[in-house]
Amino acid sequence: SWRRFARSASGATDLGGAWIWPEAMPTMVDLVKRLGQDLERQEGAPGFRVRGGVPALLVKLWKELCGNGDREGITLLYNAKGEHVAEEPDRVVLRILAADLQAPPSSDTSKLWLKGAGCWKQGRPLSVRARHVLLALPPAKIMQDIKLTGEQVHHYLTGQMRRQMAQQPIWMAPAGKLALGYPEKFWSVGQLASAADFPPFGDASGSAGGRAFQFYDAGKDGALHMVVAFVSCGQGAENPYGAEAMADIVVGQLAQTGHADLFRRYESAELKCWKTDLHVNVSGDAAAFPRQPRPIPGINAEAPGHRRRIWFAGSEAAERMPGFLEGAASNGRATALRALAAMAG
Repeated sequence: SWRRFARSASGATDLGGAWIWPEAMPTMVDLVKRLGQDLERQEGAPGFRVRGGVPALLVKLWKELCGNGDREGITLLYNAKGEHVAEEPDRVVLRILAADLQAPPSSDTSKLWLKGAGCWKQGRPLSVRARHVLLALPPAKIMQDIKLTGEQVHHYLTGQMRRQMAQQPIWMAPAGKLALGYPEKFWSVGQLASAADFPPFGDASGSAGGRAFQFYDAGKDGALHMVVAFVSCGQGAENPYGAEAMADIVVGQLAQTGHADLFRRYESAELKCWKTDLHVNVSGDAAAFPRQPRPIPGINAEAPGHRRRIWFAGSEAAERMPGFLEGAASNGRATALRALAAMAG
């Protein structure tokens, strides 16, 4: 979703993925540079933060696609979701449910699905015909939300492949972000880092309770200095935490590092848990953090003697760094090139 914490387009605090490690993420670095977006180094940490978060990148990508309104043959739909992809011998038909009331993406938009406008209830079905379709959702979301049919589909989308896709975890889906606002900055980056408690991978129970596993100084947002924590949102299909309950847990971690009274005097607390956000996660996911997706071998492989027209271009479908921004950028590009090659063949 487009929802974000920052109250201005240049604000530092965001809800989505925002971290880049240049040595490991060359495709993302190239994309950020091409879009002219700023990167901010986090003092004492190896990574960089995208100023404004991924929403800022998406707005710039949107504007690039729109151009000056003179992009012939390009149709952009937003506030929409795919329901059915039917592969035919010479084309693909994509059925989309699109909201009647729409607003172009903006850094100030509170949510992609317009809140309280009733627009989603008036969704109208549309059919789009194309030679190829690239789906950039997590494979598990595709299996749950989109029907894939056609005489050729079963040759490359076998029963085993469908099961692998449905069972693949969505990275960070059981986690979330908490933003705490303070009138003054009194902490050091090292102090924030020392409060983190990352649950071990391979632990079947994961982090069954709420806990902050990474902190960073998000700079100033309006009049407040922001501390942002990546948090585990517990076990179970429902999110058991509100912002204040999670803040109590996280402030307790911070207080152990010193300045206990000051950490408890936050003026704002905002929480976004992705577990129950159906724009991000599958429904009924009760797993605890962390669960890292593994690559799905052959997810975009050709079937000998059969031309495929449906491709999986999202981050979790990546061969390298699935679930991360680099996986999204690199797999999106690689899958688009595959589809173009298939069109030319």
